[in-house]
Amino acid sequence: MMPHSLSVSVVIPTYNRPNDLQRCLESFSYVAYDSWDIVVVDQSEDDRTHTMVGRFTASLPQLHYRRLRAKGTSRARNVGAEVATGEIIAFLDDDCTVPPDWLSRVAAVWLRHPHAAIVFGAVRPAGGLMEWAAEGWTPAWCAANEFETSAMCNLLRMPRLLGMGACMFVRRDTISRIGSFDVHMGPGSRFLSCEDGDWAYRAVKAGCSFVATPDVAVEHHGFRAYANGSAARLSRSYQFGTGAWLMKLARMGDPLAVWWIADQLYRYARFIRLRGLLPGQGDSGFSKIVMFMLGLASSFQLVVDRRQGLYATRSIFW
Repeated sequence: MMPHSLSVSVVIPTYNRPNDLQRCLESFSYVAYDSWDIVVVDQSEDDRTHTMVGRFTASLPQLHYRRLRAKGTSRARNVGAEVATGEIIAFLDDDCTVPPDWLSRVAAVWLRHPHAAIVFGAVRPAGGLMEWAAEGWTPAWCAANEFETSAMCNLLRMPRLLGMGACMFVRRDTISRIGSFDVHMGPGSRFLSCEDGDWAYRAVKAGCSFVATPDVAVEHHGFRAYANGSAARLSRSYQFGTGAWLMKLARMGDPLAVWWIADQLYRYARFIRLRGLLPGQGDSGFSKIVMFMLGLASSFQLVVDRRQGLYATRSIFW
């Protein structure tokens, strides 16, 4: 039996998804671990989530609830990290579920890698689905095998590919050292995505090491259908956020940012099909490069705080 030596706080942001969060919390009813708690940060516009969370007070006595009026996943994670008490802070999305040994497995990873600052677990589509199915797409990520490194895996590829924030574990002292998530990045914010890659990249640049492992996994119930456009909307948010993030790096003087921007433009350009501009010929592929370029341009709406690596809270027009 794995000794449960590390205390873990699980931070779950949620916004208007009480059914998803209920399924998530139900999975924690089976988790066995010595020292842990859950912090739900609710940004919903009604009281349904608050009411639902209240029904778990008996089965999950370690569950804490915080209501946050301001929106955005990054804001919620920052608040959750502030009130969390664990040595390790686990960031989890509200549309994910966990196995009973989830926390024991992450404790075992840290026993194998005691000097790591960040652990990225696997995010797998729920129900045995493929990431890319005939009817839609479920965002997923999984390392082929477990490894630790203090450098980018491939400096010619975007650092976002470190892992996904839907299954991300961080030492408390690392957050104190690196600082907060950028509140202008991520779902519910101005720039829609890339908050996890942005934070992790700042940590790696500061000399922190990270572990990627397939041994700690969550099931992601975030299926997006092609038919109703939800898959395309999520994809566009990633492209827009990636542009805003890479331009922030460029404005901060990161020597690799210009290469990454050029590389992304090339990759998106390969999706373009001129025939798709004709009626009834399918997707032209232009939306990807357009959203990415809009993200690049939108970066200039805000000042960049180069010292903290964050977008400032004021507009350049103020």
